[in-house]
Amino acid sequence: YSITVSIQNDSIKLNKYTNEMVYTLKETGNITYLQIGKFLTFTDVHTIYDEMVKKGVTDISITASEFGREIPVSSALGKEQEYLQQLLAVNE
Repeated sequence: YSITVSIQNDSIKLNKYTNEMVYTLKETGNITYLQIGKFLTFTDVHTIYDEMVKKGVTDISITASEFGREIPVSSALGKEQEYLQQLLAVNE
């Protein structure tokens, strides 16, 4: 998972995240976005997402990818759930 956010946001609000996390630039049409972080679980990414929203970051979304290609977050959630169930089965 990652967080995609427009770079048109206040750079002071984004500074902490770009200093502490891996990020890349992504262009869609005329808009440039930051893709911040490489989160392993939806819980982890949602915690940072909520924190950014509270700080006033706008034009923000949670994104997911597999093998370098974006996939729907719902697909990633399903894959994460399958993986966690497999882990539980192995550890029982």
